[in-house]
Amino acid sequence: MRRGSLLHGVEIASPIKLARNDEILEVGMCLGVPGKIIEIDDSGALRMAKVDFGGIVRQACLEYVPEAVVGNYVVIHVGFAINLLSEEEAKDSLDALKEVVSIEEELGIGYEGKATDL
Repeated sequence: MRRGSLLHGVEIASPIKLARNDEILEVGMCLGVPGKIIEIDDSGALRMAKVDFGGIVRQACLEYVPEAVVGNYVVIHVGFAINLLSEEEAKDSLDALKEVVSIEEELGIGYEGKATDL
């Protein structure tokens, strides 16, 4: 098992701890975001894919999930697909991320965009 844990298919690493005024604050975490593979390129040294994150398309490496095919949902962390997901798990993950962003918007912290951007 990886160092983090999965919450609705979203990879969550340990919170980042910072010191401020002699106290330790947990201020953030690393996430893996779910996306849908829309194209695979096997022509280079690494197996790469175009992954759709709700209209935003990015490149990701598929070397850790060699069984992945076009149409699969994967968790992407720092440009690497690290896990396969069902469509339902991917939807649940995105819904959870949107909820976090909505809460941050209400509190005036965190992500600077809008939950509707996700």
